[in-house]
Amino acid sequence: MGLSPGIENRETSVEDLLLQLSERDCQLDLLQRRLSFMLHERSVLCHQLEEMSIGKDKSEYKVGSLIHVNSYEY
Repeated sequence: MGLSPGIENRETSVEDLLLQLSERDCQLDLLQRRLSFMLHERSVLCHQLEEMSIGKDKSEYKVGSLIHVNSYEY
């Protein structure tokens, strides 16, 4: 007795489902890598912004100090 067409179709669809699952797994892996990269880039940009903000604060402090010193000269 051979396999009925219904069983063959079921086996084929299981193979198709496994293939789709594998493809989805690859897609998820790619998305996870992209997300990791984007989070890393965000971290780098935040660090750069902090450095710029600290530099700005220091330059404002220097300007403020110079104005304060110059006001005593007059």
